[in-house]
Amino acid sequence: MEKYGFGNLPSVLTEWNYWWDKEPWDFFRSQRVAAFRAATLIELEDAPVDVATLYRGDAWNWGGIFYRDGTPGKPFYVWLAYRRLVESAKRLEPAWLGWILELPAASMRSPAWGATGLSGC
Repeated sequence: MEKYGFGNLPSVLTEWNYWWDKEPWDFFRSQRVAAFRAATLIELEDAPVDVATLYRGDAWNWGGIFYRDGTPGKPFYVWLAYRRLVESAKRLEPAWLGWILELPAASMRSPAWGATGLSGC
C-alpha cells in the first residue's frame, strides 16, 4: 500500500473466521475453532493490522460463538480470556541469565501478555 501512496491508511482485516461446511452448530463451538481463534489472536498481536473483525460472534449456525439457547461455545472463553489480558496485563520482555522469555502484546495499542517461548541469547 505504501508503494501506491496509501501507507498512511489503517490496515483492516475484515470478517475473519474458521470455515467448515458440514454440521456447523457443534463444530463452530468446538475446541478446534477455539484453538484457531486463540492462535489467530496470538498471530495478530504483532502483525501490521490495525483492526481485525471476527465474522459473526452471535448464535449464527455458520460461525457464531453461542448456541441458540444463549449457552456459550468453547470459542467464547477464548474471547473472554483475551479481553481480560487486553484490559489488565502488560507486555514484558525480561532477560535473565542469558535467556529471554518472550511475552507478546495482546494488541499494539493495549499491551497484554501471553508466553510464546523461551530462547537463548
